[in-house]
Amino acid sequence: MSDAPSKTVQQPASTGAKNEKKSAPSVPPGKTATKAKATPKSAASKAPEKASPNASKAGSNTQELARDKLRNMMAEIERLEAEKKVISDDISEIFKAAKAEGLDPDIMKLVLKRQKMTRQERENQELQLGLYESTLGLDSTAADVHNLAIQAASEGQPVTSNPYIKNDPRHKQWIAAWQLQTTVLAAKDAPAKPEAA
Repeated sequence: MSDAPSKTVQQPASTGAKNEKKSAPSVPPGKTATKAKATPKSAASKAPEKASPNASKAGSNTQELARDKLRNMMAEIERLEAEKKVISDDISEIFKAAKAEGLDPDIMKLVLKRQKMTRQERENQELQLGLYESTLGLDSTAADVHNLAIQAASEGQPVTSNPYIKNDPRHKQWIAAWQLQTTVLAAKDAPAKPEAA
């Protein structure tokens, strides 16, 4: 063994230790170090944060998707509205053709509405209608039907001027009264036959 003094080589400290030393504040000799006040979490959270480019792209994409969805929905509604108008125009044409054929479009609409009802709903509607008509003095009894038919026949109106629909029992009553009155009027207008001696 040699008597030469051994040299110790100091290994460089790890980079983490260097960073710790650099980040620690230097305090002059004779002074004590004071700790920096920590900012409360609520204050730190109030500080404005810079939006990362990825976050702004995500927000932009979300807005663009919402805008596209809205545009698509509006376009679909506009398309359906246009189709609805075409269908409505077609239905109007059918009602005009029915009127030209002597049918009553209002009665047809009423029948279409009543077809969608249940039997119970139709009966309730008829009861309410009868109640309202009788309250207002509009009750169409057999005598009223008879008088209306006689008046129509006396004025020369055709049998097709019957105000009641075919399924209504008053329809047949009206036709019977109209035919009777027409026969009576025809008999009055016929020349009298001379009596045989």
